[in-house]
Amino acid sequence: MKTLLLSSVLAGGLALGLAACTNPYDPGQRALGGATIGAASGAAIGAAPAGCSGAATDAPVGGIVGAVAGVATTPPAPAYGYPPPRRYVAETACGPGRHWIRSHHDRFGHLVIGHCAPR
Repeated sequence: MKTLLLSSVLAGGLALGLAACTNPYDPGQRALGGATIGAASGAAIGAAPAGCSGAATDAPVGGIVGAVAGVATTPPAPAYGYPPPRRYVAETACGPGRHWIRSHHDRFGHLVIGHCAPR
């Protein structure tokens, strides 16, 4: 009993540890994971009513279905990179004949808040 509990805990910890080492955007890894889960589920479902012979025939079917489902549900990879530059509302809202001057310090060191000025 003690060995069964220890091996179960060890197998569960190993499965959880390896589950974190995968790329969810790679169809090959998704197919492998889906095939593993599908084969295990097919073997368990096949063994319930028919014993060993049912497990042997249902495991490959579950593996194929799991692999196809893993590939079919692969999400697209996110677009990494820099976000587009921010546009301030006042930059486009100054109106004709005026332009936006960003916040700056004047020659005396005082902060001048951004504002619209004539061209």
